[in-house]
Amino acid sequence: MGQEGYPPGTWTNAIAAQIKALSSSLVIDGSDGFYNTATKRTAPGLASSLVDIMSDHTYPRTLTVINKEIPLAQKANKNFLLGEWDWTNSGGTSLSSFTSKIEAQPYMGSMIWNVMGHDAACCNYVTHSDGFSLYYPTEAGGSNSLQANKLAVVKHWYKLTGRAQPKTLPGVACPQPVF
Repeated sequence: MGQEGYPPGTWTNAIAAQIKALSSSLVIDGSDGFYNTATKRTAPGLASSLVDIMSDHTYPRTLTVINKEIPLAQKANKNFLLGEWDWTNSGGTSLSSFTSKIEAQPYMGSMIWNVMGHDAACCNYVTHSDGFSLYYPTEAGGSNSLQANKLAVVKHWYKLTGRAQPKTLPGVACPQPVF
């Protein structure tokens, strides 16, 4: 690995070539950031013709790095995915400014870390105690501000997928189907 934790370019190209040889799938670089603000170095996947999507994670929400990465991804003709970001109230850029920035980019998408639903019997949440898991639709003792953030995240995803934004959190069938 490189100093920033980036996988070596030769490895990235070899794995991406193998994926492309087996399917027509898009290849994501798999990094949790492709621009280092301190060193100005970029992940090798940015220069690879075999990588289609660059990725990042951002905790707390911040536009500083994203504002540097958007033009880098565009110049390299790559899509950009925020694979994880802070949806809570732990600080940083406002949630509305953050999601608006993502929504304004034509080749950018987002996910968040760990959306957790109820167990198959619809009795309890499957839990993860990292502080960034989103328990959907609501957990006992969930604050009103976190509920508002959940609705904002859902509206953001509806907007990214071209659907009418809901006014309340959409319901979830219970019990959940088991696969």
